[in-house]
Amino acid sequence: MTLLRCGFSLVVATRNRPIELRRLFNSLSRQSVKSFEVILVDQSDEPGRSENVALIHEFTQLFDVRYVASGHLGLSNARNVGLTLCGREFVGFPDDDCWYSSTLLERVREFFAQTHRYDFVSGSYAMPASDNPEFPKTSRDVDAGACLRRCSSVALFFRNTVFDGGVLQFDTNVGAGTALPAGEETDLVLRALGRGARGRYEPGLIVYHEVERPLTRQEEGGLLRERAFAYVMAKHALGGNAPIVVRLVYHLAKDTMKSLVSPKARARIKQQAIGMRLAWLSRRDGW
Repeated sequence: MTLLRCGFSLVVATRNRPIELRRLFNSLSRQSVKSFEVILVDQSDEPGRSENVALIHEFTQLFDVRYVASGHLGLSNARNVGLTLCGREFVGFPDDDCWYSSTLLERVREFFAQTHRYDFVSGSYAMPASDNPEFPKTSRDVDAGACLRRCSSVALFFRNTVFDGGVLQFDTNVGAGTALPAGEETDLVLRALGRGARGRYEPGLIVYHEVERPLTRQEEGGLLRERAFAYVMAKHALGGNAPIVVRLVYHLAKDTMKSLVSPKARARIKQQAIGMRLAWLSRRDGW
């Protein structure tokens, strides 16, 4: 059994975003908690990789960085690579285009120190001094239903033991860089809950991240997210997760009714059907 060091392992996947990555590193350099390591899984093209290596050299005196160059694209692939290298007590997954307030890691550490009941905590994300209406305002325990609106990977922190030495990983069929570019954290949380993990939603643990996106990106990405959502929901419904069965049926029934008068709802139904078929095929083939 590997002895874990105190503090955080922060797995960062990046691809051709040197400006955003510098902002994240700057915020990490100002953390009130210094016991953390960054595991940077770099999927960039050149000259992006060289720029990232130079950036690491600028920050090596401020915090530990472990660098891995990976040609195997996809966010979930990158995070799984990073998980194999995590040597700290807690694990987080900041996006390369997010950034932290100076006390975020301290507050997460305090949460885990105050209770040993929970194996993970999920915060929210927003721009500084603003609100993100996507996230509920009330703290609560995370269950199969609650995780759908309360878990975003950028604001998830786990006890390292949840991953059971690499047994629990991200599903590489979902996540940015795939045909199902969302929902990887929902799938991970549902599988962690299924293995007995307990989680808490604390909206006051805020990670800074862009919220508003151009309308065309919202519309295109929204349809693909519907496909990914349906894949994840169908995957767990087929696995016998009763609350997810109820949620999936409700979601489909609602959009089916809307589709009678709404072309957008009909487009969502089409993407949901694709996602559910992909889940069935994956289950048939043994995931």
